[in-house]
Amino acid sequence: MQEALDLWEIKNSWEDFWLINFADNQQDKAQPAGLKKSILYIKCRNSIWVNELRFKQGFLLSRLQKRFKRIKIEQVRFYC
Repeated sequence: MQEALDLWEIKNSWEDFWLINFADNQQDKAQPAGLKKSILYIKCRNSIWVNELRFKQGFLLSRLQKRFKRIKIEQVRFYC
């Protein structure tokens, strides 16, 4: 139940989080889709975005942990 509430919080803040950290308005290319056992799953529009975000995975994880301090996020996984 707590993971569902945490995911809801991340989804609600995603647009602002994306704009602050990526300085573009393309947050629709990748959206948080699941949170299970401290792993945040992000669904990407296509394999190009999967690769782009894998390249930025360390940056993204550290920013997520900083923004959502209360939520335990240890890994980020991408899929399309």
